[in-house]
Amino acid sequence: MENDYTLDQLRLAKALRDQDEIYERCSVDPIFYINNFVKTEDPRSKTGGLVSLKLYEYQEEYVLSMHDAFLHDKDILIDKSRDMGATWVTLAYLSWLALFYPRFQGLIGSKTADDVDKAGLPNTIFGKLDIVFKNIPKFLMPDMEISRTDKKLAFYKIKREKVNGEIVEDRDFYSSLTGQSCTENFSVSGRYSLIFLDEFSKWGAGIDTKAWGQTADTSRCRFIIGTPNGMGNEFANIRFGESIKRGVTVHIEFHWRQHPTKGVGAWYDEEQKRWRSPWYDSEVLRRQHSDGESLSLIRQELDIDYITSGSPTFPERYLNKWKPTFTEPQYWDRYSMGIDFASETGKDRQSIDILSKSNGEQIFHWDGNISMNNLFLKIRELYIRFNKCLVVPETNADGDMTLRLLRGKVNNLYRQIREDSVTRKKALQYGFNMTGRKEMIVMKTVNALELGDVKITEQCTIDEMRIYEDKGVGRLGGKYGAPDGKHDDRVTSFMLAVEGLDYVPKVDKNKYDQKVFDDFFGINKKKDEDYIYDCAAY
Repeated sequence: MENDYTLDQLRLAKALRDQDEIYERCSVDPIFYINNFVKTEDPRSKTGGLVSLKLYEYQEEYVLSMHDAFLHDKDILIDKSRDMGATWVTLAYLSWLALFYPRFQGLIGSKTADDVDKAGLPNTIFGKLDIVFKNIPKFLMPDMEISRTDKKLAFYKIKREKVNGEIVEDRDFYSSLTGQSCTENFSVSGRYSLIFLDEFSKWGAGIDTKAWGQTADTSRCRFIIGTPNGMGNEFANIRFGESIKRGVTVHIEFHWRQHPTKGVGAWYDEEQKRWRSPWYDSEVLRRQHSDGESLSLIRQELDIDYITSGSPTFPERYLNKWKPTFTEPQYWDRYSMGIDFASETGKDRQSIDILSKSNGEQIFHWDGNISMNNLFLKIRELYIRFNKCLVVPETNADGDMTLRLLRGKVNNLYRQIREDSVTRKKALQYGFNMTGRKEMIVMKTVNALELGDVKITEQCTIDEMRIYEDKGVGRLGGKYGAPDGKHDDRVTSFMLAVEGLDYVPKVDKNKYDQKVFDDFFGINKKKDEDYIYDCAAY
């Protein structure tokens, strides 16, 4: 490919002698083709919306990367700031393949059917392709007919022959571009030369994982594009996964600072840990308002920040991994144990966290899937080992049997006085009931992390907290949890342990020696008599 990619159509007649040469040049040079013949539509334009697509340097490099990936069966992930032209440039390259690669079959997916194609709307995937092909000169599509149906463009070569004095036309399939919305069966019905997954970060947890797995069998070349939408999705998994680390998947970043206008005067703010420029600062002022959601959107749409985009519950600045001061229980300390039950046959895990009263550190974590009887034995063993700590299990159907066993063997069991909504009678309830109280325990944990009252020492807990979302962001009593298909068991057990710390009294380590401590807690006595914490709460 040559380097003179800035020729406009007014100069083409002088630069190239005839249409055949132009066709020949376009057939081997996608950048030349895009720069001179592809038009896009931008309603913000003051010239009526239709504009020629003149590639910036970073976009030209992207076209070359796409072509290399197509020729050598590679995958590409593009994470981007908003409005960097990634989708338009990708579609322009696909249009080039459709015109110049016989038997090419491309599949394009997006998050909803209306995003793929909707009659009369130019901002859909196929609405954009319509604009491209309606403005391609006829000489670049010699003897070609385009069939346009819902979510599909099929290209045919027309062969004309004279038979018995009459002209007979024969249509021969040449190429196609097909669209699908994200479903559990995405791509499974065919085989494709290339698959383009647009806005893949917003496809929805579970469906995105299936789609990524299924497309590996239906095509050897995949392009996925998205703006970050938190860590709890397949897009983020791929971005930070082994395929990119090992070079199997090519990673390309479209950051706003690469744009020749937006990036003027760009500099890196060490304090805020992000790039800034006069354009960026003005955009922040345009987009920001009083709630936290606007900041999350700025991180998502501009900063390519996975951690603080989406609707994260726990701010990244609080999720520091601490080196534990102690790795074993101290005789003078007291502890709170949080337990998240789960069915022994289900997909969720049982999880246990133990926090120290003296310094708030996460001193112990376990998760797994064992029988309820074995889980009881494990809890009982940990209860004794950690100085007969306060045990805070979540009350749910999965842990019913274990909770009944604990009531007979563990005196330091968290309990609440709850009022029956019908009879209005008050009764003692063992364990922590999340119903109507989840937001309270979430906010308590956020505040404890912010103040440094509790410290995380286990990386997997941090990883789950990063994807733990407020699914009802901006609403009172939001629905908290992990994205569909992800786990939040560690977060739940950690929060329950945080809740218990409020009811665990401090022990002055200088007040007791080991023997006095053992006598106080009955460790030297045959009968198991526990010191009972006062944790009944209205």
